[in-house]
Amino acid sequence: MTETGIPGPRGQWLVGQLPAYERDRMSWLRTNQADYGDIIRLAPHAVVVLDPDAAQQIFTQTNDTYMLDNAIVVSRRARAAQEARLPVVMRRRRLASRAMVNHLTQEHIDRQVATLSDQLRAHAGRSTDLFTTTTAICGTATAWFCFGGGTRDSRVTEIADASLSAFYGILKILEIGEVRVRWLPRPAAKKAIQENEALRALIKEEIAGRRAATPPPHPRDLLDELLRISDNDADVAAAARLVVFTAPGVPGAASSWLTLRLAERPELAAEIAGEAAGPLSIGQAVGARALPLADAFLREVLRLHPPQWMLSRTALRPTQLGPYLLDTGQQVMVCTYLIHRDPRWWDDPESFSPQRWHQAPKRGRYLPFGAGPRGCPGSPLAKIQLMALTSLLARDYRLQVRHGDPEFGGLLKPAGALTLMEPAEDRSFG
Repeated sequence: MTETGIPGPRGQWLVGQLPAYERDRMSWLRTNQADYGDIIRLAPHAVVVLDPDAAQQIFTQTNDTYMLDNAIVVSRRARAAQEARLPVVMRRRRLASRAMVNHLTQEHIDRQVATLSDQLRAHAGRSTDLFTTTTAICGTATAWFCFGGGTRDSRVTEIADASLSAFYGILKILEIGEVRVRWLPRPAAKKAIQENEALRALIKEEIAGRRAATPPPHPRDLLDELLRISDNDADVAAAARLVVFTAPGVPGAASSWLTLRLAERPELAAEIAGEAAGPLSIGQAVGARALPLADAFLREVLRLHPPQWMLSRTALRPTQLGPYLLDTGQQVMVCTYLIHRDPRWWDDPESFSPQRWHQAPKRGRYLPFGAGPRGCPGSPLAKIQLMALTSLLARDYRLQVRHGDPEFGGLLKPAGALTLMEPAEDRSFG
């Protein structure tokens, strides 16, 4: 049976319940889930989904029935142009994924761990904003992974800074709730586009320089690998930009939460430190997947604190979702945060319990990186970074964190949290 009227509270003309939602997003979601179920009308153009099976349907059908929502595209014409470019976009995503998998050899995992260790050391000994620190660490480490083998240091730093600016530009659009109506001015979106173009320009310069030089016998970094497997410089530039642009966000937010959880559970941190002090280096242990305590800890952090707490898609055509019919252009927002904390799918869901990962969850109930053809493209590198950071922080630092309140903005982050990482003198770096 198909229903056209998606249930939800009465709202204002044009904007529906958006003002109430923006005042307290999580309270609105929890209250209206209890009142209306797992598919809720938020506004005439927006629906919230809290059902994991419906979420899997949306993610699986992305690129066919749904389009990735990128916070910039608004008009019907722009959506049509985005859909027409989809084959090119997916070719470039596959290129980035292939190059990343090829480049994640033990040698380059070791280099990434060393870079992360250097970054932690650079931020140690001073009290800093937790989220700003972790996004900088992850963004900078990824810039070195992508460009550090064949680019002068100052240019790698410039690219890292540009990737952070581009990331924060998009994040601002999501956090301030800039109205997405095509006839209204959108200054935040305009600035974000400019920052992305600046990042692209730097990457294109690097590509031109390397094409003009003698190719190295072995790829020194991800850009070398991309140039080795593709002759299309536009594709190479887009793939490299995709990796460095996505680097600060999800890994950075996740690193904030794992730092906070390690600080508040010193006994667990000591166990993870003991595991990391084994016969293998951290890089070797990460590459061999030989850190089961750190792995279970990280999985539980991502369950309770999924950085992409709300994933958005747009319906490309009329389609059925559960018992309801969606219109073309309908925005569909999947709340992974509440799916991860639903007692129907998880035992004692609000408790932090790494031991629950002795058993795998039912498919579709755990979505920290999304799913389907538009899942997080940098997840292989992100998982390595997060595992390494968990072990390095537990082994080499004493952590003090002043808690912040969860902020349900463009990413889930502990807003206002401060961290002080003090080197543990009786432990070794690296």
